[in-house]
Amino acid sequence: MPLGYQRYVVIALALSVLGMLLGGFLWSMRAGTGAALAQSGPTVGIAPHALGQQEAVLMVTGTNLTNLGGFEFDLNVDPAVARTAGARLGPFLGSTGRTVGTLGPLLGSQGETIAFGGYSYDPSGNNAPGPNGDGVLAYITMTVAADGVSTVTLENLIVADTNATRQNVSVENVSLQVRTLRSGWNLIAPCVDLSGLGVMSVFASIAGNFNLVLGENGTYVVGLPDTFQTLREVTYPWAYYIRITSSQPVTFVQVAGTIDISAPITLTTGWRWVGYCGDTELPVSQALQSIDGKYDMVIGEIGTYVVGLPDTFQTLRKMRQGEGYLIRMTGDGVLTYPTGGGSSPRLPTGGMQPTVIGARCAVQNTPYMTLVYGQVRVNGAPAPPGTVVEAITPRGEVAGCFEVHTAGYFGVMQVYGADEEGGIPGFQAGEPITWRVNGQEAKVTPAITWQDDKAVHEVVLEVIAKPESSPQQRLFVPWLLK
Repeated sequence: MPLGYQRYVVIALALSVLGMLLGGFLWSMRAGTGAALAQSGPTVGIAPHALGQQEAVLMVTGTNLTNLGGFEFDLNVDPAVARTAGARLGPFLGSTGRTVGTLGPLLGSQGETIAFGGYSYDPSGNNAPGPNGDGVLAYITMTVAADGVSTVTLENLIVADTNATRQNVSVENVSLQVRTLRSGWNLIAPCVDLSGLGVMSVFASIAGNFNLVLGENGTYVVGLPDTFQTLREVTYPWAYYIRITSSQPVTFVQVAGTIDISAPITLTTGWRWVGYCGDTELPVSQALQSIDGKYDMVIGEIGTYVVGLPDTFQTLRKMRQGEGYLIRMTGDGVLTYPTGGGSSPRLPTGGMQPTVIGARCAVQNTPYMTLVYGQVRVNGAPAPPGTVVEAITPRGEVAGCFEVHTAGYFGVMQVYGADEEGGIPGFQAGEPITWRVNGQEAKVTPAITWQDDKAVHEVVLEVIAKPESSPQQRLFVPWLLK
């Protein structure tokens, strides 16, 4: 049964019981009306009310309304990111004492839309005035589905006064971002317009599950007095490291204005922390084609792209929505991301996974690193695919790892420095890097001492594999000793 027909049945039944006219008037206008056109004057928009990790409650708000008698709308969202679950009236419609009723809610089959409205009447028959000014018309509940970014739009909007006269109202839509963050350090990009919000407001959905946010030019420490904070806001198009204290993945959820991903981004020489919010995953060189020749390296959360290095060694292949990147600019430039069709990428539950680094590698990352790649040989021959290369601290901790997928080579490995406050192991400045290949210490040429230089170093690793003795040999040797 079409959604519109279902709505007509529900509303007709409600109105036949109440014997009121305004609700029926709203439906009659809705049935033959397309999306409301944005005009000057009163405005209806969407704002966050309560943001949790699994659920978001939004407010549909009215501004500069006059003698409000009723309203009706459809709210739409991409069900791959979030799904509508329910609606209830806000306090504004009945704030002058008129009796109120609801139209719906009616949900789309996939949670992609919700139809809802409210009407009011004066049971005395005197038609007392409706409210003027600003207020909350409705609360909409949505459940989180998966990582991504979706617009949240109002369509088929009708606002009428107590005389059943339709009002010209402009519409302000928003966007919703969902991003899974794993324990430890995550390099993220805000993909909604968070300008004007403080850091704690930005990350309200994960309050109590993070304690530090690093930006290119400042730091926010949870619990530190405002006087000492040097990071005041988290905004597009920049990237930020956030340290998650929960041992389990958490979900960042935010609702705010829609950003313009095609807007030019001015980047100066040096390391620039930049986010990517395009709808489609793109190869690094394609995403950054507008600054071709003006950068030489891109560092992602788990991989690195080095301009001019053969593809065998590249460990960052694509840029993904909601991810942050450190771009080393060799000259000033203006970055303009390509735009086009395609659906938002869906990340695996738990955030980014080290698909290029190797499934057998599980190293906690930090923002502090040096970068190493090169050749690896076992018994004088190229190490076969599946060989595991590890960087070991003087304390025996694994602070870098790569699983060989091209015989004889390992790609650019991020070798991490320690985050002692966060309890993440790693190197201290000036410490030598010991190398293991399949668990056996390897000879390295040249030797490297660790620094947080984010520079690329090429090495050759060699190991003579120790053959395992057979059961027969293990029995024969003790027999000879007798």
